[in-house]
Amino acid sequence: MTTDDGTGEPGAAATLRQVVATSTEVATLSGRKDKTETIAALFRTMSPDEASAASGWLSGTPRQGRMGVGWATLAKIDPATDPEGAEASPTVAEVDHMLDRLVTTTGTGSQAARRALISGVLDRCRPDEDRFIRDLLSGNLRQGALAGVVTDAIAKAAGVPATVVRRAAMLSGDLPATAALAMSEGRAGLAAVGLAVGRGVEPMLAATSESAGAAVSELGQCSVEWKLDGA
Repeated sequence: MTTDDGTGEPGAAATLRQVVATSTEVATLSGRKDKTETIAALFRTMSPDEASAASGWLSGTPRQGRMGVGWATLAKIDPATDPEGAEASPTVAEVDHMLDRLVTTTGTGSQAARRALISGVLDRCRPDEDRFIRDLLSGNLRQGALAGVVTDAIAKAAGVPATVVRRAAMLSGDLPATAALAMSEGRAGLAAVGLAVGRGVEPMLAATSESAGAAVSELGQCSVEWKLDGA
C-alpha cells in the first residue's frame, strides 16, 4: 500500500509524492549508476501507464509535449504553503490526466480553465510537490536525470538489456511509450518496435560504423541524406 511518506509497493496507485521523493534523491546523487538504481526502484512499484508518465517527468519532458504554460499563468496560482500538505498526495494518474486536459483546453476562456485545472492538483500538494509541478509545466525541471539515465532505469526495472530499450526508444522517438512497453511486454514487445513511415528516428542515439561502406554493407539496401547541424 502507499504510505504518507511516499513509499509504496506494486499494486498500489503510485503518487506524485513518490516521484518527487525520487527526483529529490536523484538530485543529490553524483553517480550515474546510483541515479539509475534509484529511478528503477520507483518504476518497479508502478503500473506500465504510471511508469510511462513518470519517465517523462523525470527526464523533464512530459509525454504530452509542451504544455504552453508560462510563468504568467503559474504566477496567478497561489503556491502551497503547508509543509505537511494534504494527507493524500495526487496520484500519478491524476496528474497525468490533468496534463492531458491542459493540452486540449483551448479557445475562449481557456486561460482561466487551464489555471483551474492546475489549481485542482496543486491544492492537494505539499510545497515540494507544488514546485515540481510548476517546474515541469514551465520546462525548468532540473534534477540530473537526463533521458539516458531514465532509459537505463527503464531497462533495469523491466529486466531487459539497456541496448534493447535504447533501440526501441530510438526507433519510436517516444521514451514514455517505450517505458510502458518495457514494463508491460518486456523484451519481446520492445524488439517488435521498428521503423515507421513519417516517424523520425532519434539521430543522436543511432549507432556508428567505421565507414560509410561498412554501414551500407551492414544495412543492405538503404538511402542516405546529409545531416545538417545547427539549423
